[in-house]
Amino acid sequence: MSPPRPAELPPRADSPGPRTVLFTPASNVLFHVGRCVVLARELARRGHRVVVAGSPRYLRDPAVAADLEFEPLPDLSPEAGMELLRSILNRPDRGAIEAMIEAEISVLRRLRPDLVVADFRPTLRVSTAVCGVPLASLLLGYWLPEYANAPDFVPRTYPVVVHASRLVGERVARRLAPPAFRFVIRRKSAPLRAAARARGQHLPPLLWDFLQGDLNLVTDADELSPLPVPPGFHRVGPIVWEPEAAAPGWLAQLDRTRPVVFVNYGSTAHPDLFRRTFVELADRPWQVILATCDQIDPREFRVPANFVVEKFVPVSKVLEVADLVLYHGGAGTFHQAARAGVPGVVVATHWDQEWAGRLTEERRLGSFLTLHEVRRTPGLIAATVEGVLADLPAHRQRAALLRDALAKHDGPVAAADRIEAFLASVPAPG
Repeated sequence: MSPPRPAELPPRADSPGPRTVLFTPASNVLFHVGRCVVLARELARRGHRVVVAGSPRYLRDPAVAADLEFEPLPDLSPEAGMELLRSILNRPDRGAIEAMIEAEISVLRRLRPDLVVADFRPTLRVSTAVCGVPLASLLLGYWLPEYANAPDFVPRTYPVVVHASRLVGERVARRLAPPAFRFVIRRKSAPLRAAARARGQHLPPLLWDFLQGDLNLVTDADELSPLPVPPGFHRVGPIVWEPEAAAPGWLAQLDRTRPVVFVNYGSTAHPDLFRRTFVELADRPWQVILATCDQIDPREFRVPANFVVEKFVPVSKVLEVADLVLYHGGAGTFHQAARAGVPGVVVATHWDQEWAGRLTEERRLGSFLTLHEVRRTPGLIAATVEGVLADLPAHRQRAALLRDALAKHDGPVAAADRIEAFLASVPAPG
């Protein structure tokens, strides 16, 4: 974790003076909300007014962001957002896109912020242009075109792609999958491009192109996405959130002679993944800590005796005792596990989560599965966890190398410095 910061900081010599910064994440996804909250608090400590906007699901949760000034904005429902990611054919409703853009324009005209910070909310590319407000974007390295257009990316999370790859062979699949994937993304983004054209704007065809803003902050490290970032982009290091809570009493009562498995499926897992995890890890010689992140009501499941289930946990404290992390490939959990040097088993449910799985495989930090594979093979989760635990010293040794490389980064401070430098070059609204 980054060292604690004082409650208030003296003004920097090059500070732009107090400004208003509006944070607008994909507000039904905890990763995007969490890192906006961390960065917003860093800027608030420096004397700026920060406002968070979106759905109240996490932004009004007392454990997440209830202390920050809030503006409601419509957002895609969790179900609609996940269907967009998990289905090749599904695309957003044009009416929902229009409602989001119009609500954003209304808030921007009323608040008149000096800067909007977006985190995977592409409608802001349209609304900020309408209002003439500068836009900053929080990105991951693999959302840049250099990675998203990778010539050898064949998604494993879509059964139709897997079946087609078996039919035509791996070499042909590697040639056909990338252009087919770009076609799918263009089709999914068509409603947003239509909304932009209706307002006299023309967006590029691919999602990873129009996620970019006037200021682009890449929130990972060279060790995670080694290709150079384009001109005008700034690599600041990971920004991760966790609840500000004391270590729970049960943490000290764990039996340290038995392996500890931490299960964290973030806010974007499939309910079936929880169900299979409870079944497959039940009665094993492992102690299992599972964070629901408000995705499920554990009372609707049979929770095994070797599980501790909480809505949120202080992740860094849990990772101090965990031997392995079982997760969905979310970037937040990947960054936290990497910074703690803890191996993992990734069960990705859509293409965006495959990047953590591929890195885990390539660096031999654990294993990479998909929801499709887990559904097809009962017992696969437990067998994979057992396999990683059986070779734990070697996995931990490799994970420690990445941990040490990431320790030099302080993402929130570096990102706030970049934002302040940008604001110093932008005249305050008259």
